[in-house]
Amino acid sequence: MKFSIVIPTLNESGLIDSTIRASQAAGADEIIVCDGGSSDTTVSIAEGLGCRVIETELGRGRQLHAGALAANGDIFVFVHADTLLGTACLDQIKACLPRCDRLARWGCFRQQIRLAGRRYRWLESGNAWRASKRGYVYGDQAMWIHRNLYKDVGGFAEVPLMEDVLISETLRKRKPPVLLPGPVSIPGRHWEKRGVIRTTIRNWSLFLRYRMGTPPAVLAKRY
Repeated sequence: MKFSIVIPTLNESGLIDSTIRASQAAGADEIIVCDGGSSDTTVSIAEGLGCRVIETELGRGRQLHAGALAANGDIFVFVHADTLLGTACLDQIKACLPRCDRLARWGCFRQQIRLAGRRYRWLESGNAWRASKRGYVYGDQAMWIHRNLYKDVGGFAEVPLMEDVLISETLRKRKPPVLLPGPVSIPGRHWEKRGVIRTTIRNWSLFLRYRMGTPPAVLAKRY
């Protein structure tokens, strides 16, 4: 079983080194960096660490899908540029797959927000609940999908936002995601910048507007 890590980037020179090294330490067979037009050293850092770099038009859904199309692995793991895979993450996928039926070969990991405080532990628990009970996996939970299942559902929509929600809606109709212990480590920079309550309300608002029919391209302008 081979693992392809797909990382979408745009000017992530301050973070991409750690993200790639964490993926390598977890046992990735290949790492594909899908760059949306960085003007910093993101591309050279990725190439220097042995990654395959694909340059695409900007848009997270488009970048993720381009990476999946180029990937050679059996399992695709989609990792944001500020998300660090734990060393046991890929082994956890290997261990769970024999127990999964063909339609349930997708999921994510529990998160560990790199900030102290009870409110961040609540966020971690809430995000895990959303994935396991409602079937919505967000991109910062390191979504993983078996290659065949990804092809069956057509992959990520080429949209600038909500690509994770769109593919979750399709996949959860077949089987709910498998939540693995991970953890994956995320910095929590958005919560720290805007505050936990404001950021959470903003995220809920974007999700509700999407469910009411607002196009992802319109929502992306407010993100």
